[in-house]
Amino acid sequence: MRPRYETSKDLSAETAAMDLFASKFGYWYKKLPISYRLDYAIMKEKEKAVVGAIEVKCRKFSWSRFPDLILSLSKIMKMKQFEDVGIPAGLLLKNDDGLWLWKYARGYDDVTWGGRTISPRDDQDSEPIVHIHRSAFIKV
Repeated sequence: MRPRYETSKDLSAETAAMDLFASKFGYWYKKLPISYRLDYAIMKEKEKAVVGAIEVKCRKFSWSRFPDLILSLSKIMKMKQFEDVGIPAGLLLKNDDGLWLWKYARGYDDVTWGGRTISPRDDQDSEPIVHIHRSAFIKV
């Protein structure tokens, strides 16, 4: 089994981003089990119907440095599964420019091979990825 590289600092940053998002829109959220591949379930009322699923990324970069965010194709595929059962999915990004939301949309023609290619931690750090341009994100 592959080791988890997510640290407690990473989880704290994700929780802080989710707190901002949830308070702005009046949502509740719960961390999803790892088997779901996305980070959080979103509810309108505490522990009631799930109204969304979201992946959270906290990055130390500005849009002026990188015009897009790369995301594992497997995350996109999991978002599609949520959408297929009627649960909207997306990605919440906290970067140096603020908090951003991207809503899953079908269809990508820019799937490439990439990931952590400069100093990979193991042989699974490179994989098919999708480039999501900053213009697809909405400022929260």
